[in-house]
Formats: sequence, C-alpha cells, structure tokens
Amino acid sequence: MSRADFYLIAKPRFLTEPLRLVCELARKANDAGLSTLVLARDQAQAEELDELLWSFDDDAYIPHQIAGEDADEEEALVLIAAPGTDAASRPLVINLR
Repeated sequence: MSRADFYLIAKPRFLTEPLRLVCELARKANDAGLSTLVLARDQAQAEELDELLWSFDDDAYIPHQIAGEDADEEEALVLIAAPGTDAASRPLVINLR
C-alpha cells in the first residue's frame, strides 16, 4: 500500500533553508538504500538542490544527479527532476512542486 507523509517546517534551520529538509530526507533514504526521485519546482531549484546535496554535510555523501544530465541515472540513488524532464518512477518521491 502506498503511503504519503507531509512535513510542517517548524525547525528554525528548515524555515530559513527549506531545501535542507530535502537533504535530510535524501540522506535517510540513501542510508536505507531507497532510490529517491525529487520533483523540483523548476530547473533553478533542481540546480540549487544539486549544489546543496554536495555541501550540506561534510560527513555524508549522497549519490545524486539531475535527470537528463547523464545516461547512467540508475546509479544515482537520488534523482532530481525539473518539470518537463522524463524520470523513471522510484520507491520514494519527494514532491516540491
């Protein structure tokens, strides 16, 4: 059965930088070995999230990429998709749209 979780951003660090919550969720999914699809609001948000995933935690590496940039998208546990980009469904979807 499918499940949907909704998050209210109450922590101060997430209020000022809501994409940090996405990074935390992506890290938890990565630690659990879950392939994740992040549906970004637009290309700019996809690029911002891509950059943040590289730098948000010095002790965590989360294999990720923006959909459509490389043919080996299956290797990245976290795939970031802007609208209009084809991306295969994954067990976990984080919808920012």
